[in-house]
Amino acid sequence: MDIEMLRMMQKAGCYHIKYGVEFGTQKCLTKTKKNTTLEQARRTISDTERVGIAAKASFMIGMPRESAKEIRATIDFAKELDPTYATLVFLSFCLEVNYSMRLKIIKHCLPMITVLILIEQIIS
Repeated sequence: MDIEMLRMMQKAGCYHIKYGVEFGTQKCLTKTKKNTTLEQARRTISDTERVGIAAKASFMIGMPRESAKEIRATIDFAKELDPTYATLVFLSFCLEVNYSMRLKIIKHCLPMITVLILIEQIIS
């Protein structure tokens, strides 16, 4: 998505775009064949908001073999991007960690998840 296309979309009446950013590490993006980079996500979200279109971004955590460090990186990346709206999909059934570790991850992520769920409810 380039800035000129975004400007044309805004002039045509587009007021929000939802992007599937998905992950906050290049390793996870590459592994899932997203064919995108973290820098592209940064630029696209920034450009979208710069032209006056609300940027919505969705993220996933809990993919098979995704480490706690990678999950934290995704949450940190979502906060860094600071889109107008964000959705965080928590795939807890996919976490390949023991039950104790899963509870720690859930507890660690809960404040962010709660905020994102509330944001989604407000805008729906």
